[in-house]
This record gives sequence, C-alpha cells and structure tokens, in this order.
Amino acid sequence: MNGTNNQNTNNLLINNEYVFRTNAISTTGDEFDPNCDEWKLDTVMGVVRFEPLREVATEQFVFNTKKTLRMVFETGNSNTARTLMDRLTHFVIAIQNPEINLILEQETTAYLMRNNNLRYLHHIKMLANKSHAIKAPLFSVEAHSLINNIKLADSDKDGSAIRAWNPIKGSLRPAEDQAVSDAINNAFNDGEINLRNYLAIRMFRGLGLRPQSLAYMKVCDIRDTVQGMTIRVPKAKQRGQGPRTDFMPWKPVTEGLARIIRLYINSEIKTQFGIDIENVPLFGLRSYKSQREYDTSIQGHILPNTISKLYRNNVEKLKIISPITGEQLVLNPRRERHTFATQLAMNGATANEIAINLGHAFNRSCEAYIDATIDHFQSLERHVGKHFIPIADRFLGKVVKSANDTTEFELYNDDFEGVGSCSSGGCEAVESGVAPQACYVCRKFNAWFDGPHEELLQMTVHEQQKLLDEGHAVVAETKTNIIIAITDLIEAIRQKKDAP
Repeated sequence: MNGTNNQNTNNLLINNEYVFRTNAISTTGDEFDPNCDEWKLDTVMGVVRFEPLREVATEQFVFNTKKTLRMVFETGNSNTARTLMDRLTHFVIAIQNPEINLILEQETTAYLMRNNNLRYLHHIKMLANKSHAIKAPLFSVEAHSLINNIKLADSDKDGSAIRAWNPIKGSLRPAEDQAVSDAINNAFNDGEINLRNYLAIRMFRGLGLRPQSLAYMKVCDIRDTVQGMTIRVPKAKQRGQGPRTDFMPWKPVTEGLARIIRLYINSEIKTQFGIDIENVPLFGLRSYKSQREYDTSIQGHILPNTISKLYRNNVEKLKIISPITGEQLVLNPRRERHTFATQLAMNGATANEIAINLGHAFNRSCEAYIDATIDHFQSLERHVGKHFIPIADRFLGKVVKSANDTTEFELYNDDFEGVGSCSSGGCEAVESGVAPQACYVCRKFNAWFDGPHEELLQMTVHEQQKLLDEGHAVVAETKTNIIIAITDLIEAIRQKKDAP
C-alpha cells in the first residue's frame, strides 16, 4: 500500500496538502503508512498514536509532527522516536489549548517550569531542532530560541550515585552482589527460574549489557571453540544507525557463563530450529517462532522493554535482602551494568578499558567507577586496618610423587604431560575443558612433585596478560587465584626439595 490515500484512519477527509505520497521504512526495517493515525512497528513497544494530538491541535501541527517523527524513524533510533512522541503528547495536552498550531514561548516556559518538566528538556530540544531543520516547525521562533538558550547544570547522570554507592541507583556492594548471585543460582537450581530467564539474568550480570543490546543478539554473535567461548555485542544508542550495524569487539566469557549459553542453545534453540540457527535471536518472541524464517533483521526478537521486565519480574519475586542494610535490594539491569563496571575497576581496569567493555565512545563517564572503587577500599582499610591483607595461600590440594600416586584419574596439560590426578575421579572442570588449570584451586587435586607446573604457570600468566591487553579485565581476574595457587605449589615443592 502506498501513501496516496487522502483519508486518515478515522475516514475523515483531509487536505491533499497533508498527505504523504510514500510509505516510510524505519531503520529497524519496519514499513508503515505515515498517513495512518496509528503507526504499528514490530520493533517498538506498543503503537505510536496521533489521535490524542488531533483532539488539541490543528491538522498542520499533526502533519508536522508526523513529518518530524517519520524522519527520526527513518534515520535514527526507533525507541527515541517513540519517546519523543510520548513527550510531545504530554506537552500539548498540558497546554490545554484546543487549537494548537505552534507551541508558543509562554506555553513552553509554563510547561518546563511545572512539575520538574525540565528533566524532559533534552527531548523537547530534539523535537524543536529536528522539526525546524526540515521546515515542519512545532514551536514558534521565540519558543525555539528559548529552548536552545536554556542551559542546565551538568547532571553527571549516574556519576554521583555511583560514587556514593547509592542503594537505589548505584552499584551493588560486593557483599550484596554475592547475595544476589547466591539467590539467583539457588532459584534456578530449585526450578523457580527457568533456563531462558536464568541465562538472560546471568548475561545482564556477567556482561553489563544494556537491554537493547541483549534483545538484539543472535546465535551468530556467539563463537564456541576449543579455546573457549567469545561473543560480540550489538552496540546500543547508535544515532542515525539501525540495530546490529555496529558491534563491540569480540570478547571472551567466563567458562561458567559459557556452559549456561551452551546448554540453552542446545536444549532450547537447536531443538526448535535445527542446525541452521545463525540468524535465530538468542531471545526471540515466543509467538514468532512458527511464522517465518529469521533473517539478519531484528524481526522476531524480544523487545528491549520486555527483556528488562523479564529480569525485574524474576528477580523481584526472590525478595533478596541486602546483608549490609537489611532492606530488600532494588535491582534492575541498570544497576547490574553499574556493578559490572565497578567490578572491572576493582580488578584494576582503567577508565578507557571500562569504556571499551561498556561500549562507550568516551571514557569520562567511567571515571566514577574508579572513584567508587578507591572509596570502597579506603573504607575497608579504615575499618579493618592491618587485618586488610589478601589471602595468599590458595593451593589446597596435596603434593605427591607421580610414581606413588595410585589415583587412576590422571590430568594432563596441552602437551599431554602429566601434572597430577583427581581424587574424585573427574568433575565438570574436566568435562568443560578448564582442567588442569582450575584443578590447582581444588582440594581434590593431587599435584605431582615432578610435574611441569612452572611451564603451566608461565602459560597462565601469558593468558591473563593477553586478556588484560585486550581489555577483558573481568575474565583475566579469573586467572589470578590459579596463578597464586600454582605459585604456592611451586614454592611448596621447592621447600620440600631443599629440606634435608
């Protein structure tokens, strides 16, 4: 259907001057008729409705609004366009003028000064400037000038909340983060959270993703090799670009998260779609599965708002209590993102490394995480003084001579050289491919006195440095305990050799 019809959805005759001649196509691939008063887009939550505007504005104002929003949908972010429509509708209804043709200066002043509406200034300014640029003005010349001359103090966005460890908007404290981790894992093990929801929650927590990035991921964004699993994340907030046009660099994930991703893909995606699953959404719409084959677009993907609600609905029912305040924790994907970034800072990441992991174009906003980390450690030091020292002795197994080891389950390095044995006969570490490195921090590991531990230590240190150089501080930190444990073992063997 093209846009040459001179009737709107209410079958009211309209002037041909206010008719769009062609359909519109958003950057997300949705095609719609801009002449309709309801724009239905699969990738935007709900419907964009113009009927409320018709009740208080002229045909010219409604048409200019459609021209402005059409331009945003076709060149920018669809979610931003939807937000702009919500803001404008709220604005014109508040004016209470039945024949709005242009929003005037005095009406703009009254609106912005009322009910903390200044927080909407950014969106109001976007509407004013974009409509002015395409010669479809929504504001008078005086109102347009006023909007652009208002300068607000730098709000620092979430920076203040992050630095202060705000219990609602800031990062979770380490003890709180552990409490959340325990509660979520227990709920999954007890069957209270299904695998799909558990994976979504773990990816929010383990990768610090924005809802839009997670919602737009496909199976092809995951590579699983013998060296480990890596993922790429679609960037969010890319102005003027559609979804899945720009990605963060490929980065590794921890083996724990990798096991969950494998289980989910094998049990829920492959069983539904078979082998050809490259374009299948990691999290798709349940109702979309049988309608068509998936392509490179985001058709059939879960909506960002929906995956945010998925997180909140599953976590809120657990009623997780903060071990610090005794109050129920306020949890959402945004706090998880802040917590992820703060953990990066605690692991020694720079502001630039944090920015890369978060997909930020600039590192200035990431300095707050480093400030919060400094405050955290200084606070610990003030409270525990000389007792604030790291635990060094992390090798928990036994040292035995290979010739005297009667355990049948032997462990080998990549060169098939024996390093020890497992007294329990093997575990998930062996099955998932993280042995023998992970074995060095296990009580059931029998390390051989004459094993090639120094070579394994050098390899592990090299792997950690490579991860750090690539900006993957969180994954790199998982190697630290292993490095310390192998070092402790080597020292214990040296002392035994030197003993009379």
